[in-house]
Amino acid sequence: MLHPRFTCQKNGTEASAQAFARDALSTKGSAQRRHRNAVVFLAPDARRMEELEAAAREYLAWKRIAGRAKELDLTPSQVTLAETRQAENDRAVTQRIDTSYMWVIFPSQPNADRPHSAPGA
Repeated sequence: MLHPRFTCQKNGTEASAQAFARDALSTKGSAQRRHRNAVVFLAPDARRMEELEAAAREYLAWKRIAGRAKELDLTPSQVTLAETRQAENDRAVTQRIDTSYMWVIFPSQPNADRPHSAPGA
């Protein structure tokens, strides 16, 4: 599973996830990687990551408000609202994580006597 900063795109252009996968497949530390065909990467979609990041920001904002209820002198109904919105956004983040990671990147080697080609998504 790749870090969220490494994303793929539907339009087929080289994405940061594919570049990362190619680098990861070529070496393992300072040595050449063996058994490249045994590595598979799961990458998030670029557009869906934007939606996930927005949901995460909203979750963190409501969490901070709910956590500072006394300091902000919130009424009981405002505290309930903040906690409800925090829970809603927590569910949204969880759902968007599930739908954001949708690209599988794997090496291909059509000819056994030639090196692996660039990973495909």
